[in-house]
Amino acid sequence: MVLRDTSRRTGAARDAGVNDFPELRGVRVGIHDTYDRVVFDFDKGTPRFVAEYVDTLHQDGSGDVIPLKGDQDLKISFLRSVPDPDFDDGGRNTPVIRELRLVSYFEGETLFGVGVDPEGDGPAGFRVTTGKNKIILDVAHRAAGSAG
Repeated sequence: MVLRDTSRRTGAARDAGVNDFPELRGVRVGIHDTYDRVVFDFDKGTPRFVAEYVDTLHQDGSGDVIPLKGDQDLKISFLRSVPDPDFDDGGRNTPVIRELRLVSYFEGETLFGVGVDPEGDGPAGFRVTTGKNKIILDVAHRAAGSAG
């Protein structure tokens, strides 16, 4: 699989009622031949989301700068959701994902930062898909402009 697109991704809530705040129940990270995968598991449906590269990652509410390991900062926000209170930031280092951090939960928005360090110059391509009660983020091992 070749992931070359680095543009912003948004998605609508899926199977979540208008008054529901799906709770994040777990985060799994996997390594594949050409990309790394992060799976966000929710309890009932999935919330709306926005995923995009940012020059600087800021904590919601305080505005504090949040430094991440890696050359690029990819943020993924879940709107109208509740974070997993037991989320552990450790042990998520893969070929391209250098850090995965729960940055903040503020006014119903759960914000994660993904520190990305692909092979080559420029941002790694990524895609976001949804499944039953999960949002899946795939990040390419190579920068979008790199041959290979």
